This record gives sequence, C-alpha cells and structure tokens, in this order.
Amino acid sequence: MFTYQPDTDEFYAIDYRIFDPERDGQSKLDHVWDMLDGLKARNVAYGYVLMDSWYAVTELMVHIDDLGKIYYCPLKDNRLVDDTGNPNGGKRPTSLLVSLSGIRLR
Repeated sequence: MFTYQPDTDEFYAIDYRIFDPERDGQSKLDHVWDMLDGLKARNVAYGYVLMDSWYAVTELMVHIDDLGKIYYCPLKDNRLVDDTGNPNGGKRPTSLLVSLSGIRLR
C-alpha cells in the first residue's frame, strides 16, 4: 500500500503484506481489509483507494464505502453490477453505458 505526496511528487510504502496463506491462513482479501483497517487505526489521511480488478468484490467495496473513501478499480467482465439491491439483478460491466458528463475531478 502506497501513499502519494504531491508536494514532493513521491510515493511511499505505508503497508505491505507477504501472501503466505499456509503460514497465516489469510487470503489476499483478508490482507487488504486489515491494511485498510490499519490505516484507520493509525489515522492516516487518505481519500481514495486504487485497486486491481481482482479486489473488485462487493464486500470489500462496501467496506471501503463504509470507511467514507472513494474507490477505483477495473471490473472483469465476469462480474455483475447492480445498485438496486435486487439479489437476482446485475449486469455485466461491458453491457453498461457510462456517461462521464457532469463528473467533476478535484
């Protein structure tokens, strides 16, 4: 996990894990969940989470949202996207039309 310091245009490692489930019994998702909780416990200021498509699972995205953070991640086409709460709903990302009009970057 890295943080970016725009004043110096540098990145710093603030947490990392070695994936070794035979030793610690943790999945990759367990590790990233723990790292996010660790940032909160250490009062690390951040607003965004950038992650690989492998981490694009509902439970993790809800956790990041509950932390009040914004997340960005590509979605694999085998994922289903639904914001209606319908457990049988969902569409493949490639079937969605996304409009960026009205989106404002800070």
